[in-house]
Amino acid sequence: MYHIFDDFLRKPTWSTSHPSDVGNFRAALSDVIGHPDFDPDEMGRYFQQHGADDIWKGSNHGERISAMVKEAKDKLRRRRAK
Repeated sequence: MYHIFDDFLRKPTWSTSHPSDVGNFRAALSDVIGHPDFDPDEMGRYFQQHGADDIWKGSNHGERISAMVKEAKDKLRRRRAK
């Protein structure tokens, strides 16, 4: 199911917080968050394995991935609370 993020992860700027990258992440997340097997931590592991190298040498993918995992967890928690 995490292949929905592949187009996003192919971009060399995927791990930046540029508005277009954030928008692409959120669009893909919206497509998958309702899947009963969706797991934000698994999503993060998928990003670590499949994300393109960042154009910014020395960038910390881990911090950005953690932020995206947290956003997915928050969105999932709000969704389940409805």
